[in-house]
Amino acid sequence: MTDPVTIDLQYLETISGGDPEVLREMVEALRQELPLHRAALAQMMEAAEAESVFQASHHLKSTLAYTGCRMAIDLNLALETAARAGGMPAELKALWEQLDPVLSAVITALENR
Repeated sequence: MTDPVTIDLQYLETISGGDPEVLREMVEALRQELPLHRAALAQMMEAAEAESVFQASHHLKSTLAYTGCRMAIDLNLALETAARAGGMPAELKALWEQLDPVLSAVITALENR
């Protein structure tokens, strides 16, 4: 991962109506949910079953959308698409190895917000 991971919470700011308390609660929800989604996806990757990886990746998609992190969104979409197509374990593993450190960076960015 050579590019810095950036999050863009503009969407959350918009749907919070500019209320800093509502925004804080939404960011806190992301802080709690994202590690759970990451752990679930990691578990499915260990199982190396494309349908399970697809399901876990699909569930992660909406959470990532709220972070505004294009890199994570795009990598997750690539993983979801490959898994839906029944991708080979090596292909899925390669995508996961790109996505996992980005997820970690997004979690850190949210924790530091």
